[in-house]
Amino acid sequence: MRTTARTVERGHGRRERRTVKATEVRAGLLFPRAVQAIRITRRRQPLAGGPAETEVAYLITSVIACHISSD
Repeated sequence: MRTTARTVERGHGRRERRTVKATEVRAGLLFPRAVQAIRITRRRQPLAGGPAETEVAYLITSVIACHISSD
């Protein structure tokens, strides 16, 4: 999977880093019209210290990359 976007933001007492990785889907996946699989990783670190939290979301879509917008 290649990294397609990365952001870092500070606010609400924490720093949050988001990484989006995407890859084309090959035939054989159990989603007939799927063309792309995406992994979004969110890592939140409290600015005052404490343990970081990591959340990972997976998406499968039939929309090709050139038609996707972050808006």
